[in-house]
Amino acid sequence: NRLLIIINISFTNRNMDTKFSDHASFNSYLRGKLVGSSQRESMGIYDNVADEYDRQLSGMGENYTPAKECAQFIMETIEERHWKPKVLDLGSGTGVLGWFLERVGFHGDLHAMEGSENMMEVTKKKPLYSKYFQCLFKRNNSGFPTDDYDIVVLGTVYGYGAIDWKYLPEIIRLVKPNGYVIISASSDRLLHESPQGALESHLFRHVVNRNWQLRHRVWASGKPILSYMFKVNVSQPSLEFVPDTDVEDLPFPEPLANAWKR
Repeated sequence: NRLLIIINISFTNRNMDTKFSDHASFNSYLRGKLVGSSQRESMGIYDNVADEYDRQLSGMGENYTPAKECAQFIMETIEERHWKPKVLDLGSGTGVLGWFLERVGFHGDLHAMEGSENMMEVTKKKPLYSKYFQCLFKRNNSGFPTDDYDIVVLGTVYGYGAIDWKYLPEIIRLVKPNGYVIISASSDRLLHESPQGALESHLFRHVVNRNWQLRHRVWASGKPILSYMFKVNVSQPSLEFVPDTDVEDLPFPEPLANAWKR
């Protein structure tokens, strides 16, 4: 008699066999993988594409609009307030925001938080951040202190298997009074793709609740990218949502009633 032993080895492969000639085809492939995935499952998917993800975004350079818009907003606050802000790059990926900020002369304290272990490994090879947090961001208790950051940035983290509107109260909790939350993402995801309705409507429910004020709402010129900058209020009332409010009924502070292009 022979004893047959079967060993099942599970591992994560950062080096994809498939290489993509352009970002659009890679984005389509990644989107197909992420549809229907949980947050934890999506981190495994990002683990598998970490190197190719970095190659694609590095190849785009200054044409990668979401990180570019976020970096411009951050630098705008520096020009206005003459400060060296403490910034959390929430869902930092492979560090593209850090790359943009380095190019525009950012002076502050930049932290990276990323759920994918392999994406974080790529980021750590670039001396762009002062602290690295490799963890999943939790909706109710993320483990980060209250009022700890001047700015929290979310660049393209709204989507399948990632952060949704339910995380907004926890994100607001991390930001100091008079600090900022900066968000940039596909307009489809912000305006249409959500089982609970448009994500933008949830952003503006916090305006109605006076949890933050809208500073900018920007359409990227020629691209389906929407970017926002919200200023967190000094005195925060309850972080409960205003129920059943249509986005059309939510006030856009003047003179920002209409989206504008850079």
